[in-house]
Amino acid sequence: MAALRDPGERKRIGEGKPILKPFLGFIESVVILGGVDLLFAGFVIIQFTYLFGGQTNIDATAYTYAEYARRGFSELVVVGVLSLGQILGLAAWTKRERPALRSWFNGLSALLVLQVGVILASALTRLLLYEEAYGFTRLRTYTHVFIPWMGVLLAAFLVLLLVGKLRKFAVAVALGAIGFTLTLNLLNIDAFIVKRNVARLEDTGDVDVFYLASLSEDAVPGLADLARDLSGEVHEDLLLELACWNTQLEEQLEKQTWSSTHLSRLVAMDAFEDLQEDFESYKVYQEDWGMWLIHGQEEEIVCAHQTWFR
Repeated sequence: MAALRDPGERKRIGEGKPILKPFLGFIESVVILGGVDLLFAGFVIIQFTYLFGGQTNIDATAYTYAEYARRGFSELVVVGVLSLGQILGLAAWTKRERPALRSWFNGLSALLVLQVGVILASALTRLLLYEEAYGFTRLRTYTHVFIPWMGVLLAAFLVLLLVGKLRKFAVAVALGAIGFTLTLNLLNIDAFIVKRNVARLEDTGDVDVFYLASLSEDAVPGLADLARDLSGEVHEDLLLELACWNTQLEEQLEKQTWSSTHLSRLVAMDAFEDLQEDFESYKVYQEDWGMWLIHGQEEEIVCAHQTWFR
């Protein structure tokens, strides 16, 4: 007879059944959640200057920009994991038969999620301050992309909590991980780093040429454009590094097979074309042990970008 039932009325095995039968009383659960909410709220209020003080906080506490940003990110990860883990555990173990009890539980849980959002905002604020002071690197860019996706996960968690579908949070985490990875690929990290640091150069007059020259070929078009716009010592430093990179890439392209052809390398070589006349005054060579060196107008230096092949 079961086979004759309307397919729309059938349920999957285990659907609607908890993985672990609730055993924790509602009062006990509320005490735990409410206590954590109060503790968290007190911390946010008392430590508001620490969380959002920015430059003033750095000056007052003698933190470095790196320490201030890293502490913010570490706090976000720890608080996020512990808070969401606590809510997931209590949601699975707490008896909440009546709608009123579920509403109280969801309200206290939502308050905790929102307070995690405050820590997230603090972490992003600190990271932006760090980037403003020292520019973008790969690690800072990864973190910059991660924090908004963490915010998306918090929002998804909150929605699933309120509609009673927390068991699907694992799917949200998987989709968030996919979204984070796709964002990194679509963003073209090294090209983005060059673009952001060039924008910062216009505001501050400061750029780390040697770091930018250590990136992948995706950075070359932006650096080639920058070399044409710069002048002075920074221009000379950048030309040295690009000349070194150009020679390495030429040799690499000569040795590569069709199966190792890379579009970014071809685009990079095309970007180098307009700078060939500038490169003629530099001598680039590789030592017997593999290190690439360049002889500039006054001294010999080690190339920031190193391609290790013989």
